[in-house]
Amino acid sequence: MLEKLQGNTLIITHRNADFDAITSSLLIKHYLDKYAKCETRFAIPEGPDRPVKQFLQRLGIGIDYVEDFSKISEIEFNNLILTDVSSTIQILDFSKLIEKCDNVILIDHHVVHDKTLLQNKIVKFVNTDVTSCTEFILYELGFEFINELPDWLTTLSIAAILTDSKKLSKANSITFQILSKLVEKSRIKYEDIVNSIFVKVLPFDEKMARIKGILRLKAYRFSNDKVFCISHVSAHEASLARTLLEVGCDIVAIVSEHDDEFRIILRCKEIENISLAEFAKEFASKFNGFGGGHRTSAALSIKKQEELKLTLKKLINICIREMERYLNTKFKRVKPN
Repeated sequence: MLEKLQGNTLIITHRNADFDAITSSLLIKHYLDKYAKCETRFAIPEGPDRPVKQFLQRLGIGIDYVEDFSKISEIEFNNLILTDVSSTIQILDFSKLIEKCDNVILIDHHVVHDKTLLQNKIVKFVNTDVTSCTEFILYELGFEFINELPDWLTTLSIAAILTDSKKLSKANSITFQILSKLVEKSRIKYEDIVNSIFVKVLPFDEKMARIKGILRLKAYRFSNDKVFCISHVSAHEASLARTLLEVGCDIVAIVSEHDDEFRIILRCKEIENISLAEFAKEFASKFNGFGGGHRTSAALSIKKQEELKLTLKKLINICIREMERYLNTKFKRVKPN
């Protein structure tokens, strides 16, 4: 279907894009540039996240993208392709293009709950059984397509699969098949790619975000041997969440306040009958927000509204109560002796 597209085409992924978001979008762009008769542009609201920027700089990879909707708001697009996007709130003002475009295509590996994205007009290619959107696309397009990839996109594809599969801890047979083919083709040593992603010196602001988040931490025991941890920072929420999981927390919620919204990043270890995507959707719906993701990794966003009278402190307390309700248990506060 993609090769039949014609005219101006915008490929867009979620804001603060991670490895998988950027790579899956660039794979689609590469495919269209090669096989379709259309002019393609790539948009990343707010640009890539810091780990991706650092990785691109280390390996000298440059990509062309638009961050600000105003830069393309006057352009008429025939086609809009959303990659690794499960909610319109993830693409900010770019969501205005959904109603304007003749063809809207969604390619993702998350459960989609957003009503706008569920409308019949949108052609959806969604596979929740794969570890990443990159893996999904490469599997569908096949080994022949992998053989045609430029070196830099091969490298990005390896990085995307490694990061979204949690260093292959969530990999399946398809993951290994595709990764094996990519590594075989890559001109950069696999070890060097891994080190460029995972071995790094923390920037000072990320280090301080982790430290502040740990100092603000509230921990609660549940189910005898499980611990729920909640904290708040203004940046590097995902970095703090990963740190707390490594420390020993079983479920983590990181709350942050921004100019016009509150965000909650959710992470957990594999726990039976728990889906953070389900929790995020239910929680956000109580405040007319959007939430979604995976069983062990999810996020939600709530727009600030005067009538809600939400504050950061109040939202943290609500999150604790909602998690108690969802887990059907009573938390016991963990305090230092």
